[in-house]
Amino acid sequence: VEYPTEKEGKLDEAIASDVYTADTAPKLIGYKFNRIEINPVNSKYALDNKATIKIYYEKLPDVIPAKDGSGNPTEKPDGYVEVKFVPTDKAKDTTEKIFYVNPKKDVTIPIANPEAKATYTFKEWKMGANADGAVYTPSAAQKFTEPTTVITATYEETKNIIPYDLSLIHI
Repeated sequence: VEYPTEKEGKLDEAIASDVYTADTAPKLIGYKFNRIEINPVNSKYALDNKATIKIYYEKLPDVIPAKDGSGNPTEKPDGYVEVKFVPTDKAKDTTEKIFYVNPKKDVTIPIANPEAKATYTFKEWKMGANADGAVYTPSAAQKFTEPTTVITATYEETKNIIPYDLSLIHI
């Protein structure tokens, strides 16, 4: 990130309190613009006097669910990538879970294993829309750098075993 060292303006004009905004301030992955502070407060653009403009940011979580606890969409931060978990139609709940992730950090994503439908047992998460990539272990920290990563649930078919009670058989 290039940090500005000077800000152009008209000589003797006051430095506006919105000289930098969320749109014009330098973007930092993992941080959100909060506010600026100008020192001295009533500074003007000048050739010989210096004024300091401080830009304050808020640290963002490295993993942010695409929907908040109430199911409302959350905003994807600048520079974050998307990681999508697909439970497939073999799960009781087929809703995809999406997370926005800081691509500069190794992260663990809080994803629960899906509950399988009656004739299946969840096996593991695998990278790729077709589950043809490496095994993904949610408890192991990992870096995600692609704009979108798809992780798909895999299942094993349960055996057709009918339980019976041997005590009911008389010989």
